[in-house]
Amino acid sequence: MSIIANLFEDPRNDPVAAFLLQVFITLILSKIFTKLLSFIHQPAVIGQIVAGIVLGPSAIVSSMGLIFFMFYLGLKMDPNEIRQGWQRTLPVALISIAVPVSIGCVISLWLYSMVPPNVNKASFILFVGSGIGFSAFPVLAAILQSLNLIKTPLGEYNNARFEQYFILVWFLAYP
Repeated sequence: MSIIANLFEDPRNDPVAAFLLQVFITLILSKIFTKLLSFIHQPAVIGQIVAGIVLGPSAIVSSMGLIFFMFYLGLKMDPNEIRQGWQRTLPVALISIAVPVSIGCVISLWLYSMVPPNVNKASFILFVGSGIGFSAFPVLAAILQSLNLIKTPLGEYNNARFEQYFILVWFLAYP
């Protein structure tokens, strides 16, 4: 079949067309919510979060987005910042992991009564705890970037802490 003939087929049968339509809708809704929330002086990331909540979960797209965002932030990071300030940022990074993960584990103990009985309790507790505990830093980095605070001393301190945090998260999440 020729390329021209494929242009006039039903786009719902083409997975690439469906994916591109989903990306288009996601970007449009994200821009709409970002613009609406800018009137009450909210950073762009808040509009993106609201659009994500409205659209619902999409595991593949959200994982791809997180990977691209982390790659983008990694391009802007300076490895010398980690080496120079690791003594003061490492304890903060450890506490930034321990406290939310602990809270998530406590919440998961309560939530465990609502899951099917064939779910492993330890796996469920670690999954919920890590899901709650490991999700705040990309949002913080996006807020710092949208407010042009990423190159200030506060932004550089958070970047160094952020880098150490994610190094720890990768070792904890993927042993």
